[in-house]
Amino acid sequence: MATKTKAKAKAKKKDKAKTRKTRQVADMSLSPNQVKQLKKRLYELREEKGVTRAELAEKLGLSPSYFYQMENPNIGHFVGMGAMFRISRALKVTPALFLKGIK
Repeated sequence: MATKTKAKAKAKKKDKAKTRKTRQVADMSLSPNQVKQLKKRLYELREEKGVTRAELAEKLGLSPSYFYQMENPNIGHFVGMGAMFRISRALKVTPALFLKGIK
């Protein structure tokens, strides 16, 4: 029993550290052009992994239409860096791949 409790406490501590990092990155402001580039990169990474929009939306607990809005560069909003981290985990890539080539 004590081992399970220690494992849960360790996992909780790890999650708090991830949240802290996410908040630090979330403060980063992006220009509209950078948001478009991020959305394009999201689409490219998803396609490279061979994952459909509906599959990824389901993994993230989102509707496919909402995920489409996140990915479409012609729709002006981006959910944020926290979402980018969740998506990167779902695609099994590093968050740095999202930022690769963003100017």
